[in-house]
Amino acid sequence: MEQPLVVVFGEAVVDLFSDNTSSLGGTGFNAAFHLHQIGRHLDFRAELVTRVGNDEYGERIRDLFSMGKLIQVHPYMPTGVLYIDISTGDTIGKAEERTPIPWEGFDSGYLLREAAIDCKAVIFGTIAQSIPQMKVALNDFMERAQNAIRLYDLNLRTNDSGGSLFETKTVIESIAAATIVKMNVAELVALSKMVQEDCGIEFGVGHSLLDDFVPDDLVHECVDMIQPLIEKKILVLTAGSKGTSVYRNGKERFRRKPFWKGVKWNEHSKPAGAGDACTAGLLAGFISGWSIEDSIDLANIMGAFVSSQPTASPIISDEVVDFLQLKACFSNNNNIKGNNHG
Repeated sequence: MEQPLVVVFGEAVVDLFSDNTSSLGGTGFNAAFHLHQIGRHLDFRAELVTRVGNDEYGERIRDLFSMGKLIQVHPYMPTGVLYIDISTGDTIGKAEERTPIPWEGFDSGYLLREAAIDCKAVIFGTIAQSIPQMKVALNDFMERAQNAIRLYDLNLRTNDSGGSLFETKTVIESIAAATIVKMNVAELVALSKMVQEDCGIEFGVGHSLLDDFVPDDLVHECVDMIQPLIEKKILVLTAGSKGTSVYRNGKERFRRKPFWKGVKWNEHSKPAGAGDACTAGLLAGFISGWSIEDSIDLANIMGAFVSSQPTASPIISDEVVDFLQLKACFSNNNNIKGNNHG
């Protein structure tokens, strides 16, 4: 039987860090790369939908996904480059100083339409939808992937003037199209302000370092404000050291503390990509039939592990592999018991 397919829409770039180190990255690439690794242990496959340059970096990205069938190559533009602050994981520098992602000419061709029919789950974020060609391709894909789990990762970012890069309409439409919506508490407050004008607090959009300092009563107030948007959806809310919460119909159902076992930080650790790893772990658990609690635990483990590493796309550790194998075995045994009772 063919392995279940997970499709990730997003950018694949070169991350150049403020300490003069570099690695492959981008929200789409990071999530797809981690799903690709996890899938080897949980028996599913991941494909990345993106566009890279006809250069060494583009070739490396394609090689990681076995010459990824859904990765398109621009004939002359280079692979995109982002400059990252190592202390926060945030993008730095003005837009004109960055090498743009080569989206020009992106084609939602037959391979993409075929993948939509076959896929079991799709991850899409806000960043890729700022590109018209990618937004058209994503909308077409979603129309064809009606039975897939659709995880929307709310990656709110500001432009060089401090304003939002995204229209409120695009964000609301994306939430409507999703079955699972993931965000951090800073993005929750920003979303509440977008749809309700004012939430009584002022800070930058999507800055995860502030997650620890947002009080629970404000979080619950903001969840209430966006309730009409998330009705009948699963909301996954990450809150730094406070852990990850799951809401259904606007009510908090689970809160899981971060999983620190085997995680060690040092001067080379970088937080960039931890949220993408969390997204990958979450979806991997869901499509593998795990409980919500176990899926959140895997998300927390992946996020903590990646935040301790010098790159956003490290090879997963033995501790992560052990957790995957243990939970997979437990899940399979439960499925067998359930079938026997059926």
